[in-house]
Amino acid sequence: MRKILKVMSSIIACLVMVSVNAVVVAHNVTIQDYQYVPASITVAPGETVTWTNKDSVAHTVTATGHSWDSGNLAPGATYRHQFNQAGSYPYGCSYHPDMSGTVIVSGSPISKTAQ
Repeated sequence: MRKILKVMSSIIACLVMVSVNAVVVAHNVTIQDYQYVPASITVAPGETVTWTNKDSVAHTVTATGHSWDSGNLAPGATYRHQFNQAGSYPYGCSYHPDMSGTVIVSGSPISKTAQ
């Protein structure tokens, strides 16, 4: 009986770990050819977006209104920002005004245990 309980406990622990890890989703935006790709991305509250500059020049990821800003992102650099409130967050590059993107935050917040 103890053996069965021990095996059952191990199985339950594994299932919990798998379900918690399955909640974490990578949200990536590439900066390349003077564009944010994808230009629009949707995340849940509490999730993080990572921008990677794969261009040959520096860029920024700057919120309209400057509520968050990556500062200078040299080629190869990354920037991460966590979005906690539902809404639409337009952003652009301070150096190249024709570049723009949007982060849309909607849905249920992610579980604290999944972060």
